Amino acid sequence: MPHAKKDTAILDDPMECSRGERLAITLAKEGINRASNRSTTGKLEVDIFELLRDSEYETGETMCQILSKGVVAVLGPSFSPASNSIISNICGEKEVPYVKVAPEDILKAQFPRFTTLDLRPTNTDVSMAVAGLLTFFNSTSACLVCASAD
Repeated sequence: MPHAKKDTAILDDPMECSRGERLAITLAKEGINRASNRSTTGKLEVDIFELLRDSEYETGETMCQILSKGVVAVLGPSFSPASNSIISNICGEKEVPYVKVAPEDILKAQFPRFTTLDLRPTNTDVSMAVAGLLTFFNSTSACLVCASAD
């Protein structure tokens, strides 16, 4: 009997994340399940963790929970500096690829003297990136982190 594989997302802004990020997660999951023969390996499922605030402690605790499930990459957060810092450090220690994404206005505010580039992908781009990482690592577990500052 095939097993269900877990994909994990950490979201901290329910209003913002309930739109684009949740749609991107759903599209990636459906694309992966359609693109490969999951009848023998199991279907991909998504677990979503929501952080109530930008907190290193809460983020660290959540990362420990999801890393124990086995993930191949972490995407985000977009707006939470404390969460971003702890996720970056944990991913570095565990050698898990980490991708930081931020809209252009955030980058300009943080780096006013530098030329900025809006690296915020569309929902389709996020879905394709997650699917590509999972395919590359021949895995069905990943972590998507979506966050915004208080």
